[in-house]
Amino acid sequence: MALPDQLTPASRNRLLAALPPDDLARLWPQLEAIELPFRQVLYTPGKPIEPVYFPETGYASMLAYMEDGDAAEVGLAGREGLSGCLYCLVPTTTTSRSWCNPPAPP
Repeated sequence: MALPDQLTPASRNRLLAALPPDDLARLWPQLEAIELPFRQVLYTPGKPIEPVYFPETGYASMLAYMEDGDAAEVGLAGREGLSGCLYCLVPTTTTSRSWCNPPAPP
């Protein structure tokens, strides 16, 4: 059941905004808007992935670390998606590190 028009949630995240109203209404009570500082670590290798992030501005950067300590950026998640998508398939841990980055200047 959709929420009444005056209470219909809206999101700047394109993935959430593309959901059918009934689906978004069911998911909305479990979402929490938060501000994250630049380079805030979201996930750490070997730790459980929780929570899942739906960026509205900026993006999440995923880094894979090699045995010698070097890192390579292996993924980005911005307003079009989510960070922590492996958790959507099965609760799991990650082998990469993820942190948030600010939006690009206009």
